[in-house]
Amino acid sequence: GIVVIYRDITERKIAEKAMVDSEERYRTIFQTTSIPIWEDDYSELMNAIEGLKEQGVTDFRR
Repeated sequence: GIVVIYRDITERKIAEKAMVDSEERYRTIFQTTSIPIWEDDYSELMNAIEGLKEQGVTDFRR
């Protein structure tokens, strides 16, 4: 008999394309600029702070 296995990899392909696009974007930026660039991503920290706020924590200091 014949066995056919099908797996939808659409989401994986979309993620791979996004990664390639991102790598190309940053590669172009770094190869064409003559000044140093630093980028920080504080999204995880902000998510943690929002979670604490949802739990009622209010005594944050700046």
